Amino acid sequence: MKKMIKKLAVLGGLTLVLGVMPASMTFASAFVVSTNDRADVSFVTTNPCTGEAVLFNGEIHETFHSTLDANSGAHVIEHYNERFTGVGLSSGATYSGSDTNQQVINLPGPPPSEFTMVRDLMIHTRGQDNDFVLRQHVHFTVNANGEATATVFDFEAECR
Repeated sequence: MKKMIKKLAVLGGLTLVLGVMPASMTFASAFVVSTNDRADVSFVTTNPCTGEAVLFNGEIHETFHSTLDANSGAHVIEHYNERFTGVGLSSGATYSGSDTNQQVINLPGPPPSEFTMVRDLMIHTRGQDNDFVLRQHVHFTVNANGEATATVFDFEAECR
């Protein structure tokens, strides 16, 4: 499951940008950065409906358009697309999951600031009634000095 954290590396970049930016820094005009990232991901999680370990492989594609405004505020538009297939390690049951979404993150400036996000990825099982949701929690906190003081990545699975 820890390998899935790789998909949040770009969000970590936002924390880095906010973390290295002095709290008193302002811009005469907006500072704009766009990123486009693809990552292959492999992880094992337990199907909470059956207790079986499932090996997932897939890809995450994320694009970010970030703007730091004249008041040191950060404004981010994130678009992500994730697709996974999996196989039950004891039963051979097949699983699939995908999600496409866009979110807008506005952090007023200057720091301190914080950001919390929850994503749900619905996992489907072919021909069986063992579908589940993989829920991801992300939280960043930046203090008044512009230093990242907390970064939390948490995952949980829930039978549906």
